[in-house]
Amino acid sequence: MTTHPADAPAAPVVITHVLGDFELRVGMKQGTMDHLRAEDSDWGRVVKAHGIAEAALNARLAGRFPERGPGVRRLPLMHRKTGKLALLASVGWLQAHETPFLTVLHRLRSVLVHDVSYLDFDLDENSARWSAGTRTRFVDAVFDSWHASNKLNLNVDWQEAEKADIRFLLCATIWRFIYDTDELLRGHRPPSCSVG
Repeated sequence: MTTHPADAPAAPVVITHVLGDFELRVGMKQGTMDHLRAEDSDWGRVVKAHGIAEAALNARLAGRFPERGPGVRRLPLMHRKTGKLALLASVGWLQAHETPFLTVLHRLRSVLVHDVSYLDFDLDENSARWSAGTRTRFVDAVFDSWHASNKLNLNVDWQEAEKADIRFLLCATIWRFIYDTDELLRGHRPPSCSVG
């Protein structure tokens, strides 16, 4: 029995990974988030998470200030007046819960990349270089950003469970930051110029 071409099954539809669309729209290479999630070392995880966050910040800057061109990418991240965080916060393109997260991530990344003794860094370690208090402040800032962005109302037990897996929480918070960046960029349309 022969099958009529109209009755043949349709060719499989190729679906781009949902993150791929976000990644491309914020100027990253498709698959970047998969690389973060697959990262084995905490040193690499933090460095990659920071790079992804900075790419999203650059996309926000380029979206908000298209007239500035690619030069906005070269702004310092943390300068209190002319840094990326300060500039985006001043125009309402950075939420209050995002700033502490990006600050602790930036500080940790800076420590890790400027001292070779941190190549074996472990987010779970309790040592002079990563004390329990420092770790708690980091985890709290990451969690607070994740929690506020997702508008969650978790009880204390759920909060502690979320905080217990900092690696997952860090990846989830970065993913949410990219998602929020994408939403912000898609909702913002630069004013059109009319020739009259």
